Amino acid sequence: MGNKILDKIFIVLAGLLVVFAIAKIYSGYISSENAKNIELSEQNLDIVIYAKTGSIYCMRAKELLEMKQLKYKQIELSNNKDLHLKLANQTGQTTVPYVFINNDFIGGFQELQNLENEGKL
Repeated sequence: MGNKILDKIFIVLAGLLVVFAIAKIYSGYISSENAKNIELSEQNLDIVIYAKTGSIYCMRAKELLEMKQLKYKQIELSNNKDLHLKLANQTGQTTVPYVFINNDFIGGFQELQNLENEGKL
């Protein structure tokens, strides 16, 4: 009987992993599409970064924006697990930072760097 319960738990966990993998792939597709279609202009640019203190990728994202002299609003997630969970569910991304430009989810640091590399930032 114990093995049947473990088997059921394993099946549920495996199913969750598949769902998470699909969500991650889908969120990456949406992120890259947003990154391709976004055109940044200083007059109507709204950048929001949801970040955690001490995260190297959060620091890099902020440094990149500062280097480009782009203003951004930072929302701290270190002590706000509920908001972090909400963002993870909304975006399919579990890592920080969460970067939004003009209310479009771009992704994290790498997607922001990709915008810079494409000359779109």
